[in-house]
This record gives sequence, structure tokens and C-alpha cells, in this order.
Amino acid sequence: MRILCIADIKYEKQTFNKVINKLQELQLIKHSVYNSDEVYEIAHDFIAKSFESYAKSEMLVDVRAAIDQYVTEFLKNISINEEIDKYRMKKSKRSNSIIMFWLSIILSIIFFAANYVCATNNDNLLVIKFVLTLCSLFYVFSFYYCITRFYSKKSIIIFLYLLSLLCGVLSIINLPYWLLYLGLGNFFVGISSLVIGVDKKISRIGKHIYISYGLKTVLMGILLIFLEIYLRNVINTTDTFILEMVSMGALLMYALYSHLNEEFIYVHLEAIFSKNSSQRTDV
Repeated sequence: MRILCIADIKYEKQTFNKVINKLQELQLIKHSVYNSDEVYEIAHDFIAKSFESYAKSEMLVDVRAAIDQYVTEFLKNISINEEIDKYRMKKSKRSNSIIMFWLSIILSIIFFAANYVCATNNDNLLVIKFVLTLCSLFYVFSFYYCITRFYSKKSIIIFLYLLSLLCGVLSIINLPYWLLYLGLGNFFVGISSLVIGVDKKISRIGKHIYISYGLKTVLMGILLIFLEIYLRNVINTTDTFILEMVSMGALLMYALYSHLNEEFIYVHLEAIFSKNSSQRTDV
């Protein structure tokens, strides 16, 4: 069945209502919502097609474009919400990702406590590094939990998620190369985005979104790795700690503010569930 949405027309409303009443008498349309005066269901598909053809020829171009865009977005949102609800039913897999996140947090706390007890100086800097590591782990978890876990081919995504969490824990275990491990974790997050971006089933816009984010994240990870190597082998002074934390802190502030918001998450979810036009089939 086709659905016909009738707008509230203020001019010639009596004539308009007579037409609607006559169509109902002829059983060509009927109310599709109880006690509704706005939404009607057209009885036959050929009538709907004729109405669509007439509307396209008589309706202003900009009005028709606006309506088409609204309908496309409405149907797309319904499809995305259905897909998200379907994946949210898989509670066991969701619980596993949460467990692994909390396990990485607990291990980080344990190893930080051990390093803190053994430290002879720069105690405050160690605390700042620990806090930044927790923020990094939270970002990795949030990006996976809110976005990439909904990707259909999950095995490689889960593996990269676990590697990123492991890098966070290793950064606390091996504090002299703290920034190197966090850069490596950043690198794996970017790779997970690129894996989604090269999927042929995703739409062209979806590919662009994930490849763009993936390349930037991978390059940022590589930059952090080389920065750590440079700081440790070229400069290697007491200021190295401060340079590490300033660079990582600035990156985390930007990522947490720009990426962990409703707009960013929804756009990336929409991209995951988008379909390549060559993969679609008309019903």
C-alpha cells in the first residue's frame, strides 16, 4: 500500500475537503491513522503512481526536491534505528567489550600503583600520565562501543579494539615509552576505521567518512610514535615528560570534544549502515 500525506491547505479548504470526502466515498483512499485528518492510504498502487506522476509535473521543483529529501532522510533514519536496535539485542557481545575495557582500567591502576611506589621523582607527572592514559582508554572504548561494534564483519574490529586497549595498558607498564604505546593504540583505532572504509558494501559517502578518519588517525599514531623515538634518542632531558604530556593531552582534548558527541556518532553509524548503490536491489 502507498501512503498519501495531505498537507493543511488554507485556501479553498472547502473544495479540498469535498475532494477528499469524494475519494473516500469511492473507496479510493482511507484514513491510515485512527481519527487522523492528515494521513490517508491510497487503495491501489496504480492510483498512487498516477498521483506521483501528476504531482511531479505540477509541483514546483524546489518543493518537490525538499519533499524527496525529507522522505529519504525519514526512511534512512528508520532503517538505521532498526539496524541499531537489532545489534543492541546482542547483549553478550556488548558485555564482553565492557568487561575488556574495565579489565584494562584495573590493570592500568595496578601497574600505575607499582610504578608510583617505585618512583623517586616526577610523581605528579606520573599521575598526569596515568589520567591521560585512562582518557585514552575511554576514547578507544567509546569509539568501539558507540560506533564500530555495529559493523557486520566484527572479528577484525574486535581484534583491533583489544590491541588498542592492550597498548594503553603497556603504556603504563613501560612508562619510558608511554607515548609510543599510546601512538600505537591510536594507529590501531585508525586501522579499524580503514577496514570499514574499504568495504565495498558501504556507500561512497560512508567510505569517504571512514577512510578520512582512518587516515588521519593512523598518521597521528605514526607521528606520536616517531615523536617518542625522537624525544628519547635525541633530546632525552627532564623536559621530555612535559613534551610527551602536552602533545598527548592536546590530542585527547580535541578527540574527546570533537568525536564523542551525538552528531559525530550518528554520522558514523549512518555511514556503517549505508549501502552501496550497486549493492541495492529494488523491491
